[in-house]
Amino acid sequence: MSNEPKKACAECMAQEGEYHSDWCPSKPNVEIGGNLEEECNDAYEEFCKAMEKANDGDAIPIPDTISIGSVRTFGTGATRHVDDKKHDYEGFLSPWAIRRYGEYMHSHRTQADGSKRDSDNWQKGIPIDQYMKSFFRHAIDAWSIHRGLPTFDAKDGSEIFIEDALCGALFNAFGYLHEHLKEEERNEDC
Repeated sequence: MSNEPKKACAECMAQEGEYHSDWCPSKPNVEIGGNLEEECNDAYEEFCKAMEKANDGDAIPIPDTISIGSVRTFGTGATRHVDDKKHDYEGFLSPWAIRRYGEYMHSHRTQADGSKRDSDNWQKGIPIDQYMKSFFRHAIDAWSIHRGLPTFDAKDGSEIFIEDALCGALFNAFGYLHEHLKEEERNEDC
């Protein structure tokens, strides 16, 4: 680009949401709030750096939204609060691991008498000592497999694989945490 784009008037943007030029990478996604002038200039500088990197003719990476202040405005016009303080459960969890865990849990719903327990049956309460003992058994299986040791189920002699050992440890960790949090909530209510 031979001419540097002009800066938009931050004051006008705050008042009317109008733009004096087309340079703004967030147009029409500008978010109003906080120190608009400074934050708008920061966004402008970020845009100019992207322009410099894209001088070989590649598409310019323009974000869907730029957070300025406490409000986000999306290209569609929808607005939301900035979510930087909200928990990102989607990012914290792996769909592969959760799906495999669900498969593991489903495969363990059939009881010794052939009946099927509800998927949330465990939430009725299992003593934490049982969770801890079972957690360690599964963790030791996972550790053994990790170290290359063949590992077999004591009940039927079938080989245990790493995914099942990890899912078993995860179930017991979740169960223990569930019981612990339930107890803490009971204590807070007293």
